[in-house]
Amino acid sequence: MELMFAEWEDGERFSFEDSDRFEEDSLCSFISEAESLCQNWRGWRKQSAGPNSPTVKIKDGQVTPLVELSAKQVAFHIPFEVVEKVYPPVPEQLQLRIAFWSFPENEEDIRLYSCLANGSPDEFQRGEQLYRIRAVKDPLQIGFHLSATVVSSQSGQSKAAYNVAVMFDRCRITSCSCTCGAGAKWCAHVVALCLFRIHNASAVCLRAPVSESLSRLQRDQLQKFAQYLISELPQQILPTAQRLLDELLSSQSTAINTVCGAPDPTAGPSASDQSTWYLDESTLSDNIKKTLHKFCGPSPVVFSDVNSMYLSSTEPPAAAEWACLLRPLRGREPEGIWNLLSIVREMFKRRDSNAAPLLEILTEQCLTYEQVSFTVTRPIYH
Repeated sequence: MELMFAEWEDGERFSFEDSDRFEEDSLCSFISEAESLCQNWRGWRKQSAGPNSPTVKIKDGQVTPLVELSAKQVAFHIPFEVVEKVYPPVPEQLQLRIAFWSFPENEEDIRLYSCLANGSPDEFQRGEQLYRIRAVKDPLQIGFHLSATVVSSQSGQSKAAYNVAVMFDRCRITSCSCTCGAGAKWCAHVVALCLFRIHNASAVCLRAPVSESLSRLQRDQLQKFAQYLISELPQQILPTAQRLLDELLSSQSTAINTVCGAPDPTAGPSASDQSTWYLDESTLSDNIKKTLHKFCGPSPVVFSDVNSMYLSSTEPPAAAEWACLLRPLRGREPEGIWNLLSIVREMFKRRDSNAAPLLEILTEQCLTYEQVSFTVTRPIYH
């Protein structure tokens, strides 16, 4: 265990807990300007108080066992594919503990990426409400795959159940999905499931990755498993199952016959994949585009009274144009873009690998609007 940790320990071990808060409160809303004036991003230091707390807990006068601390460090630093290749094999019970500690521990990370995807904290607050009213039903963690049913109801409508799934690796959410059909992947139902897992980890049914369970089955058990699986969902599975059988039984070289092993969505990504938080780039780009479009759009000039028209005429043209150029900078307009830049700065402080992609998306969207670069960089010659 110590050898594995030494081989894979790198710069990602540093935590954002040592970084300072924002020098100024960064606002996490960037869709509606009026909305962003009252929704403050209060920093990154709020720690969860659930059973999956990142601190070492003392219970009944005993310190957390060393095996738990080791499993936690392996879960944060080492891909599970490396754990599987260790010889002698890691016991299944220890694999379960590694999978247990691989889920994120801090709800502020969930809040950050929910706000980035939706442009405001509304979805996160809805997810908190769903978690409080116990809308998360039948949570199940199989390896590095977490799923549940979230029962949600809006005013005047009947209750609806949505299937939510989250994949994670090394204490980061790597992908998420929900059948609600929301525009952003980080919907309220995903937030509710993540909060439930953080604060009620002991209430989640935990199972080993599917590949580990299948390796313990005999040939007749494997055949029985496959047939029962097809009979449970014949319409959904049968066409795909027949296609896979045709490829396996084909006399020609097929992709499934030439590749060793088989994919397992519950065993986490491969060792060569970088573990990063899931950033909903498409939705984020659309939200930034809407904010810039609102800022760059033409706006009418309104004078408060008639005298101001005559008073402004006495101002030199160069001074008037310079004041017009400085007004967006002094007023932090558009405010949402400045808020995103503050978030990028803090993400760099905590060594979040999504800081550079977020800055790249923001830069590309700004460059698509000529008026933005024209307003900021245009020199004045008189």
